Amino acid sequence: MYSLGKKVKLLRKEVGLKQEELTCNILSRTMLSKIENDKVTPSIYQLDHIAKNLGVSIEFFLQTYSLPYDNNEKFKDSLYKLFENENYLAIISKYEKNIIDINTNINYSYYVGYSYYKMHFYNHSIKLLNSYIKTVFSLKEDDTNQYIENVSNAFNVISVIYFELEDYSKAIQYSLKAKDILQKNNILKTRQYFMIINNLGYLYNTISNYKQCINLLEEFLSYNKELIYLQIFASIHISLSSAYYNIGDYEHSIEHIQKAIFFFIYIKDEQKAIECYLNYINALRYSKKYDEAIKLLDKIVLKYEDNFDSSLRISFIMQKAILEFNIRNFDASLEELTKLNIKDLDSYNRNCYYFMKGHIAFINNELELSKTYFKNCEKFFINSNYVYDLGLLYNDLYAITSDSKYSNLQHKLIDSCDNPRKNIVIP
Repeated sequence: MYSLGKKVKLLRKEVGLKQEELTCNILSRTMLSKIENDKVTPSIYQLDHIAKNLGVSIEFFLQTYSLPYDNNEKFKDSLYKLFENENYLAIISKYEKNIIDINTNINYSYYVGYSYYKMHFYNHSIKLLNSYIKTVFSLKEDDTNQYIENVSNAFNVISVIYFELEDYSKAIQYSLKAKDILQKNNILKTRQYFMIINNLGYLYNTISNYKQCINLLEEFLSYNKELIYLQIFASIHISLSSAYYNIGDYEHSIEHIQKAIFFFIYIKDEQKAIECYLNYINALRYSKKYDEAIKLLDKIVLKYEDNFDSSLRISFIMQKAILEFNIRNFDASLEELTKLNIKDLDSYNRNCYYFMKGHIAFINNELELSKTYFKNCEKFFINSNYVYDLGLLYNDLYAITSDSKYSNLQHKLIDSCDNPRKNIVIP
């Protein structure tokens, strides 16, 4: 029979954790040492912490008839318990200290590979997950069924890794494999399948393949009328809104962002709903529904301003400044811009700030100041293909300097740009 302290000590060593790796604010190393030497009985809170981090239940420590750990099934399966409890560092520690042999259990390479992903060791993760997939596919077909969802998730994790590494081609390749294996096995009503479809749509948007995104997600929605996994449904509608927005179909963009807002409000994710309102307002602006956009913005600010973080505050001020700029209410636009500290702005907002200040300075006959602002944002706008903004910028600079190079630059840019993007100026 093993005492409680002996069990803690043996299991900690089998898992491969040092004493300090098991400590927390309620369990010091000194206290843990006393527990392991049976000098002190842990509190229920301390025991709960120990159990979770060692991948077993509290009952494992409390039962008086525990078998020696070599013969205890719960102990043998401690890697699974660690995985269930999301104790990824402990899993990696066991693997790297050769405490476990991944060849003794097919799922071990999945657990370790996934753990490396969660800890951002991407190369190790890809290697082990691909090994896991290869091992499963080497089995007879009847034997692979129990592993299908893990294999799909392994494909999906590798896809996410390649996305984070900005290798979008491989990310899509693995995402399609994750989707296809679930479809082949008719596993279509799971959260995992919904997430993979959502991720794939997002990937298509990332590479500007908006029509592929629309085809994928609209077909998915047509076959899934049940309102389950509402968070994922909301994300799918955001992707569709973005895709329609980018092909200039603002009516459908607005329709889908409204649905996303509805779902986020329903599940009480107010922050996400507020972020979606920015997309809604922008789609209205691109539709030239300026009055409607301003009314909606003012309504959201009045209702939610107390919940804005610094980023949302900046976004709503910038959006209001842009809207006022669009309707040529330059004094009101300038008033909004004066609420901002240039040091707090990211690259995009800072360059939009310079652009609007540049044109407003031109309108107010502050010509040297206008040139300075425009020069600060010109390169960023060129790299971003903001052709319509650059058209106004070069028009103002030509009026200020009478230098024909600005007129030539304007025409050259329009002729050479295959993918002109709207930003502030709406043609």
